Amino acid sequence: MDEELFFGPDFLSEDAEEQKKSLREGELREVAVLFADIKGFTNISNLFEPEVIHGKMDEIMKIFSRCITFYGGFVDKYMGDGIMALFGAKKASEQDTQRCILAAIKMQEQLRLYNKLLNREAGFETVELGLRIGVNTGLVSVGKVGESREGDFTVYGPQVNLASRMESNAPVNRIMMPARTMKMVEQIFEFESRGPVMVKGMDEAIDCWLVIGQKSESHTSVSTTFIGREDELEQLEDAFRQSQGAVRVVGLKGDAGIGKSRLLDEFCEGKPDTLILKGVCSTISPSPFNLFTRILENYFHIKPSATRNQKKELLIAGLELLGKNSENAAEIMDCLPLIALLMEIRIPDPRLEQKGKDLLNHVLRALDIVLLAIIRQARKNEHGIILILDDVHLADEASAQAIDFLLDRFQQEQIPILIFALYRLDYTILESITGHPGFSEMELKAFSRDKITQLLHSYMGSTKLSDETLKLVIDLSAGNPFYLEEWCNYIGNLPKADLDEYPVPGNLHALILSRLDNLPQNMRLLLHKAAVIGNEFFVEILREVESMLRDSVNLESTLGQLEEHSLIMKLLGFDFSTYFFKHITTREVAYQTLLHQNRKML
Repeated sequence: MDEELFFGPDFLSEDAEEQKKSLREGELREVAVLFADIKGFTNISNLFEPEVIHGKMDEIMKIFSRCITFYGGFVDKYMGDGIMALFGAKKASEQDTQRCILAAIKMQEQLRLYNKLLNREAGFETVELGLRIGVNTGLVSVGKVGESREGDFTVYGPQVNLASRMESNAPVNRIMMPARTMKMVEQIFEFESRGPVMVKGMDEAIDCWLVIGQKSESHTSVSTTFIGREDELEQLEDAFRQSQGAVRVVGLKGDAGIGKSRLLDEFCEGKPDTLILKGVCSTISPSPFNLFTRILENYFHIKPSATRNQKKELLIAGLELLGKNSENAAEIMDCLPLIALLMEIRIPDPRLEQKGKDLLNHVLRALDIVLLAIIRQARKNEHGIILILDDVHLADEASAQAIDFLLDRFQQEQIPILIFALYRLDYTILESITGHPGFSEMELKAFSRDKITQLLHSYMGSTKLSDETLKLVIDLSAGNPFYLEEWCNYIGNLPKADLDEYPVPGNLHALILSRLDNLPQNMRLLLHKAAVIGNEFFVEILREVESMLRDSVNLESTLGQLEEHSLIMKLLGFDFSTYFFKHITTREVAYQTLLHQNRKML
C-alpha cells in the first residue's frame, strides 16, 4: 500500500477551499540573525551532576536573553549550548543590524563577568567559558509554521543558514559576519578581515569580517556636499537673531532622509562662538532619558566606546570643572549619582533606592541643575546657545517629560536660547513644544530634479553613469538625499540595468519597512495589494482584489489614511480614481515583502 500524506478529515471542506483564495500568513523581510554557541561547557558536563550543569546553563541563557531583548531582539530558540535571536523579524527598524551587533558585544561582556563569578565557586575555579557568535542580515521568510499556535513564529532561508555558518566558523570569543552585513554598519563599528572562509553549503568562499568594537564617532560613506536650502538657512538665521532676547523653538519636520540634520549641521558650522548642545533620540536601547543622556555625553566628551570607568572619570571631571565656574558647585556635584545613572554607571546614593515618580523627579531636578549651569556658563562667556533635539518622534516617555519640564524652566528664567526639534511628517509633535509662545514650524520639502541631479554628480565624483542609470537613480530618489546616498553607496560602477537588477539597498529597505511596520494591519495589507498592481493603481482594480479575497476594508477611508501618511498620492485629472506611490522604493519594499505565493495569487 502506498504511503500518503495525512491531511485530516476536513481537507475537502469549504473552509479548505476558501484557504486557496486567501493570502498565506507571513512575509519576506530583511532580518538580522544571530547565532551564539558557548564553548567549554562540554568539558565540565561530566564533572558535575546534571542538575548543576542545567542550573548554570539556565543562568547564562537568561543573561543572554536579557541582552537580546534589551536591544530590541527576541529569542527564536535555545539549542543545547546555543541560542538563536532575530532583530527586525516582527518589527523593522533602521538599526536592526546595529542592535544585533550591540547585543552580541553585550553577551560577550556579560559572559566575561559570569566567568569571574563562576570561578569563585568550588569546583569551577579554573573554568573559562567562551562564546562564538555569528551574525548575518538578509532576506528571510518570516511567519508561523504548522497549526497556528503562539510561539511558532520563526524564519527560514539561505541567509539564516549563513548566519549559522558564521557562528560555527568564528574564532572563540569573536563575532563574525559576511562582508555584505559588515558594509551596513562599517560607519559604526571597527572590523578586521578574517579573509575568505569556505563554509558548508556554499560553492565559493565567503569574505568574512570580525568585530573589533564600536567606533568613537560614526562617519558617512559618501560626500556630505551641501547643496541648496538657501531659503531655509535664512529662516534659521532669523530665528537665531530672535533668540538673542528670548526662548525660540523651531520645529523642523520632513520625511526620513530629507536632510533635517544636515541642514542644521550646515547652519551650526557658521556659529563658532555658539554653544551647541545636541542629542539624538534612539530606540536602539530602551534607556529612559536617552535624549538628554546623549546631550550630556556630547558636552562632557564621553564617547560611545568608553568603558564604564572611563565614563565615570570623564563625568566627575566635567561636573567638577562646571562647578568651579558656577556659584552652586556643591549642588552640581550632588547631581553626580543621578546623571551617572543615565549613563548606566552605578554610584551608591539613597535617592536611587526610590522608584517611579519620586526617582523621576530627582532625575529631572538633576538635569535642570546641570543644563542650566552649562547654559549660564555659556552666557557668562557671551556665547549664543542652540539646543538640538533630533529625532523627537523617537523620544521615550521620560525624555518627553524632560522636554516639557525644561521648556517651562527656560521660559521662567527667560533664557535666550534657540531650540530645534526635528521630527518626521507623520509625527504629532508634543503639545509642550507647539504650545510654546516662541514656537514656529518649518517643513523641508524634497529637492527639485535639478538639485537632486547636482547632488548625484557630487556624490559620484569621477564615476560616470549612463543616462539610463542616471535617470533611474534620480527617479528612485524622488528628491530625497538619503535615498540618493544609499543608492550611490550601492550601485558604484554597476553597468546600466533594469529596475529588477537594482534591489533596494539594505539600510534603505529597513528605513522604509520600519514605517510600514508602524501602520495598522488593514493599511499594510492594502499597501501590499496596491504594490502588486504597480506604482500607479486604479481604485476599482484594488476594489476587485478586495472582493475576490472577501476582505472587508473601507477602501476610500484606508486610502485616505495612507495618503495622510505620505505613502501614496492621488492622481488628479483622470476619469477613474487613481493613486500612485509617493516613492518608487516604498512600492518596491512593499512588493518585496510579500511572499512569492501571495504575489502569484494577487
